[in-house]
Amino acid sequence: FRFEKNDGSYVWMESIGVDRINSSIEGVVVNSRDISRRKKQEKRVKETTETLQAFTKTFPDLALIIDEEGNFLDWFGSEQAEDLHYEGKGDFNTEITVRDIFEENVADQAIAKVRKAIGSGDTQKLTYQLETKTGAEWFEARIVGIGRGIGEKSTAVCVTRNISERIKRERSLREFRKAIEQTAHAVYITDTEGNIEYANPAFEEITGFESAEVVGQNARLLQSGKYDTEFYE
Repeated sequence: FRFEKNDGSYVWMESIGVDRINSSIEGVVVNSRDISRRKKQEKRVKETTETLQAFTKTFPDLALIIDEEGNFLDWFGSEQAEDLHYEGKGDFNTEITVRDIFEENVADQAIAKVRKAIGSGDTQKLTYQLETKTGAEWFEARIVGIGRGIGEKSTAVCVTRNISERIKRERSLREFRKAIEQTAHAVYITDTEGNIEYANPAFEEITGFESAEVVGQNARLLQSGKYDTEFYE
């Protein structure tokens, strides 16, 4: 309960009443103590928890607490993140394991990464493909050991992110680079200031410039009068 002091300020008190402690005292003995500091700490914990819960509702990633046997002990993330990561075996909960979600070889890799993260203290990474409600998606997991985080179990935090769009972009860039390296036309790429960042093999053959010579140079060097208008068409 809150107690108003004679100066008008308030403190939180905790009182415990005990029946008379000996026959010479009748009534109840009340032992009171100031618990204001504890109340402030509890308030901060509550506020931090509420903030974390609000944050995880918008968190695009899924954070998992996993023990060294591959059991899920807890998870944090939005419902969208949960739904994206788990398909076809019921609701995501702490009664499932890594082996319930992944194929055997990926599950073995994941458990090995968890154990290495716990043992070494270093961040471990794992890239894997998982069948979801929207089809096959690529994910990247970062795993950090936290020691004996829950009970006597050695545990790790695993934060996993959907990187499917990144994988698609990287594949497209590789295909694009392969195409321009094989074309017979001179191709060069510049930044917004006109400085050359890339030149393909055909550029080297047609202009006589090695790629290493022109990268970092401004494209104005190609308008030095050395080439006729047919080159620029």
